[in-house]
Amino acid sequence: MRLASLLTALAVTAAGAGCATKGDVTSMQRSMNAHMDSMQATQDSLLSEMQRLRSALMAQEEQSASLTRTRTSELERRIGELREQVAQLTQITGQTQRTLQRQLDRLSSGAAAGGGSGGAGGVTIGGGAADTAGGGAPDTAAADTATAGAGGTAESPRALYKTGVQQFRRGAYETARIALEELLSAHPRHELAPDAQFFLARTYRDAGEARRALEEFQRVLELYPNSGRASAALYQRGMIHVELGNTDEARSAFEQVLRGYPDSPEAELAEEQLSELGGG
Repeated sequence: MRLASLLTALAVTAAGAGCATKGDVTSMQRSMNAHMDSMQATQDSLLSEMQRLRSALMAQEEQSASLTRTRTSELERRIGELREQVAQLTQITGQTQRTLQRQLDRLSSGAAAGGGSGGAGGVTIGGGAADTAGGGAPDTAAADTATAGAGGTAESPRALYKTGVQQFRRGAYETARIALEELLSAHPRHELAPDAQFFLARTYRDAGEARRALEEFQRVLELYPNSGRASAALYQRGMIHVELGNTDEARSAFEQVLRGYPDSPEAELAEEQLSELGGG
């Protein structure tokens, strides 16, 4: 707008140049200089704004690149964990297949030796699995012997237990169960069996499957009542009943902890829970 006014003034001046005085020319020159200064200031302001926007854009691009690198790194880490889980699952599956094959071979050999008659001198098919002791614990001494004789080692159940606990702590409950159930199936009398059964129950509790967790914790008590995990399993049953609102069942479980395992770490916790339930 100011430039248009100035051009208009110049045109009028040119038309009447013969009448312009020296003062008019000087005044017009000052006006032009002021306008040029204003235009220069505006130009400088625009250049400064452009530089600021450019810097902001570059910073945004750098931030975006950094975020992309972070997400890529996280994705690669998770892919690595999944690959490890798949590898462990593959190993567990192979061990399970070998165990089943050894059991089938043993049963086939027993049936052939007995002439298929099932007499006293033969091996009863599934004999160990059908017998129970200690409230339903399978008698699998023969299966353990066959497994060891077929190439099983003392490290095998430990490897299964390690895998199961690792996967449990990662929240991969299905994979953890496969390893722990394989250990319990192939080595039910191993020293790690009570721990394996306890963590198997924990996979169900942490997954929110309370009813199944109660069953699996009960198996700890039935199969391994004298183990170090028995008091913990009983206390866990009490806590599940508290969460389900089963006050009487919870109180009963905590009282059993105090009666059966008074020197266990869970005894003091059970007493606190009974106090809160009004039964202490």
